[in-house]
Amino acid sequence: MKKIFTILSLTFLSFVSTNAYSQMTGWSHYSSFTVTSSIATDQFDKQFIININTVCPIESGLMLQNGDDIRIGKDQNGTQLIGHYIVKGINTSSTDILIEVDTLLASATNTYYLFYGNPTATNGTSLTFMDGPHSATDSVVSPNTNNIVANHTRGFNFSTNQDIFVPVIGYRVPTTGSQYHLSIWDQTNQNILTQFVVPSSVSATYTYHTLDSALILNTGTTYICTQHGDANAGYYFGTSTQIGNHLNYGGQMRHASNATPTTFPSNSLANYHYGNPDFHYYLYNELSATTTGISSSLVTSTFDPNYCYDESIVINGVTYDNSNPSGTETINLAGINSCDSIINVNITFETAIDVSTSSTFNTATAALNGASYQWIDCNNNNDSVIGATSQSYTATVNSNYAVILTVGNCSDTSACVNLSPVGISNNSIESNITIFPNPTEGIVVVNLDENSRATSYTVSSVEGKIITQETNITNNTLTIDLNSESKGIY
Repeated sequence: MKKIFTILSLTFLSFVSTNAYSQMTGWSHYSSFTVTSSIATDQFDKQFIININTVCPIESGLMLQNGDDIRIGKDQNGTQLIGHYIVKGINTSSTDILIEVDTLLASATNTYYLFYGNPTATNGTSLTFMDGPHSATDSVVSPNTNNIVANHTRGFNFSTNQDIFVPVIGYRVPTTGSQYHLSIWDQTNQNILTQFVVPSSVSATYTYHTLDSALILNTGTTYICTQHGDANAGYYFGTSTQIGNHLNYGGQMRHASNATPTTFPSNSLANYHYGNPDFHYYLYNELSATTTGISSSLVTSTFDPNYCYDESIVINGVTYDNSNPSGTETINLAGINSCDSIINVNITFETAIDVSTSSTFNTATAALNGASYQWIDCNNNNDSVIGATSQSYTATVNSNYAVILTVGNCSDTSACVNLSPVGISNNSIESNITIFPNPTEGIVVVNLDENSRATSYTVSSVEGKIITQETNITNNTLTIDLNSESKGIY
């Protein structure tokens, strides 16, 4: 049976997606992009942030909403995956992804592939390709306790001796069940760079949380890391300048009292840790490079499924079938985020199934070898004949039969053929039957042997259509009226 599908519009990822046949098993889409060196020296073991539009594929149901199915590889088969980490902005038009670049030669260009479209994928992000994690305070343990200091802000200032990547922030407090705000500030302009809300604290142990937007902290800037507690919150304190190996203690405990979470800690006390806020960081070695192929809001993808020979699909008003298997369709502003779509259509249509048959008076045989077969009764609502699943079928009941042939995922049905095994070869009264006039203008008289038992008859066209039939006739003479039928052979 011919199948027709219709696609009014498709929205895909906001970068060029290529042939889905040669790609990582389990992933339905991939997109290529290039990274080109900006310097004339070789670069090794670097990191680089790419920016992509993920709202378009997520809106279209092609990518998981949390980006767990994202993978980055060096080849389109996905056999050489590299490390990556979603920095911020998943399901937005501006998603930052940190990727591993082990080698980029001087002034050279590397091609990478971003895979997506696996609904069962688990989180593939990892920072194992970076040096870390390191604790900002080396997990300092301040010995003294202030159990309740309402609406306090406490922390420390610091700078970095090299660029660092901060995906996690944490704290250690003496209070259980209080709300804390954990923040990192730019001390010079007093801006909050990130802030994480802990709704209910756990006491006496360092607890860490992944930031929604990871940070990159650069050398040459002084920062402050703070905790702010609510009306029932406390903090630890003590004399200490303990700091992570790649950081420089700024010399000051920074604090504010009767504060809100956004009150800048303008007060200071030298060489103390008041409160034990902390964060985990990784050493960040930025690649000097540019990228192409993934910054456009234009969505380009390949649609290249396998269809059966007699199937077709309508894409953007154009019918694609075995006589028109490929083309390019442009769909403007297809989604709510204005994700224009270019669809490169390249459909593979299977070879037509040979449905020819041959038959004798009681047996029909499909010409095609190696298929799956199911014989059906054309005169009985095309019901399957139970057990008739061989290449040949020998009928036990007079009727018209066809065969459904299946090859792979495709099926087709032969024409109906008439098989009449009953009352043909063993008709003992055949020589005593007369039919006249033959040919006739409408009325046919059949004389039977006067010793005949109860008789049944069927008049059918040469195509197998039953015209009239009658059973259990005891008369020796039958009159059949064909006046309402068209001229032909019966």
